[in-house]
Amino acid sequence: MENNPVSVSDYIAEHEYTLYVSLYPDKSLLQEIIGWYGQYKGQDLGVVCYMDMRGYADVSEKYDLPWLFVSLRHNSDAKMLLIDSDDRIMLNPGSADKDDILEFLEAKFGPYAGRVEPEPEPEPEPEPEPPVQEPLDGVVTLLQAAQEGNGIDIVLMGDSYEYDAVKDGTYDAVMRETMDYFFEIEPYKSYRHLFNVYAVNVVSGNGSRLGVSYGEGTSISGNDELCFNYAAKALTAERLENALVIVVVNSDRFGGSTYMYTPDGGDWADGKAIAYIPKVQKKMEFRGLVQHEAGGHGFGKLADEYVTGKGDLIPEYEKESKVAYEKYGWYANIDFTDDPEAVKWAHILSDPRYVNEPEGVYEGALEYASGVWRPTYTSIMNDNQGTFNAPSREIIWYRIHKLAYGDSWQYDFEAFAEYDAVNLQPIEY
Repeated sequence: MENNPVSVSDYIAEHEYTLYVSLYPDKSLLQEIIGWYGQYKGQDLGVVCYMDMRGYADVSEKYDLPWLFVSLRHNSDAKMLLIDSDDRIMLNPGSADKDDILEFLEAKFGPYAGRVEPEPEPEPEPEPEPPVQEPLDGVVTLLQAAQEGNGIDIVLMGDSYEYDAVKDGTYDAVMRETMDYFFEIEPYKSYRHLFNVYAVNVVSGNGSRLGVSYGEGTSISGNDELCFNYAAKALTAERLENALVIVVVNSDRFGGSTYMYTPDGGDWADGKAIAYIPKVQKKMEFRGLVQHEAGGHGFGKLADEYVTGKGDLIPEYEKESKVAYEKYGWYANIDFTDDPEAVKWAHILSDPRYVNEPEGVYEGALEYASGVWRPTYTSIMNDNQGTFNAPSREIIWYRIHKLAYGDSWQYDFEAFAEYDAVNLQPIEY
């Protein structure tokens, strides 16, 4: 540098374009300037490089560069600029935006072979295709068809069963098990041939599809309207009005509730219901829940015969509420009198054919200890075990025949007693 002084103005005049670049104190641009000069020196590009002595010593030791080097002992404001042979500034990015200068050189002299294009953004990994799932939700299966009469409709469905459980047959097995338990007890056992039974697939995600939740104690509720919408996939609106819907919840928590709807008119045998029953693991418990909730409450419109800690004496408002529904034929298995000649089942108590069956008048029902009476000490409506007592069997028998044969059928106690002879066995307790 100092040993070979050269006029800067003469150097500039000898080149069409000259690149001024300051490499003091930062030499980060050096490699790029070397590349540009290597390609464009034949097109008459010159370089004037401002550096300190130490920087020059480092560069000259590594590279043979025929540039004009100028000693600089302080920082320069301009990092990089381009001038022509008449010393006119062609491009002064100010902040040393090398991309602007390179574009200018490429426009004048041709594309720069050493240009480093930015790496393209990697293509995002495609989202995995979800597994193809058959449209199983809402599919209706006829589990059995009535062989006689109008056909009495039962619609089964499950809640909180995911797709795989429906696909692999688990759901279907639960529906069939529920059906078989329902018909395992009299009078349903003898009149199974009068029933249509449907299963409707309800495919749940991670949780309840039918709005099912547990409440206080053993109570369960759900979205009745949504349940009826699913049932409507199997039944017409008219037939739905008399149907029993059974919702089996995929849960091992004990409970059960049934919601009975009053008929719009006609015989008390009309009226739909929904029974919510958990699929508890103990088979006898599940059997008892199906028969108590669906068979007893849902179809038979029977009352609970057990006593809990709800209270001692049944309040008057509770009595009035139950009496109001008696016009629909509900609660035939409880009464608010202990007079054996006045209770609803007095005709059974006085019939000698029932002398060996322990029918009577036992205090306590509807969860209350007193002020309400039931026909037997125990029954399926008391502790989910055993059988239906005779008054309960009678009312179930009545409703079966009324729905199966319509207005042409007329009730006859003697016909019931003739059928019921098969059940006249002393109840063990």
